[in-house]
Amino acid sequence: MRLVCSDGTVRSIYSKMKIEVAGKTGTAEENKKRNTHSVFVCYAPYKNPEIALSTVIPYGDASSNASEVARDVIRYKYGELKLEDILKGKANKPEVGSSHD
Repeated sequence: MRLVCSDGTVRSIYSKMKIEVAGKTGTAEENKKRNTHSVFVCYAPYKNPEIALSTVIPYGDASSNASEVARDVIRYKYGELKLEDILKGKANKPEVGSSHD
């Protein structure tokens, strides 16, 4: 799971963080006429876990979308991101492409 965040699907999202994260991306298709659900499960810090997250965005398309939400929660918990930064945020295009794992 560590390799997903350090060298895999969401490396561009997690590579600059001070806290090492281990996680798994995923998408779930409910209906071929709608976007897939975006899923990411993770824990941190990698070597001595204190927090575990499961992030699901219904019809969120790429798993990277859920990964970005989890990243912000972890950054907030460990003081890398302030609540004000999260609240003034806006939706963006995903940083990495969709994964079909």
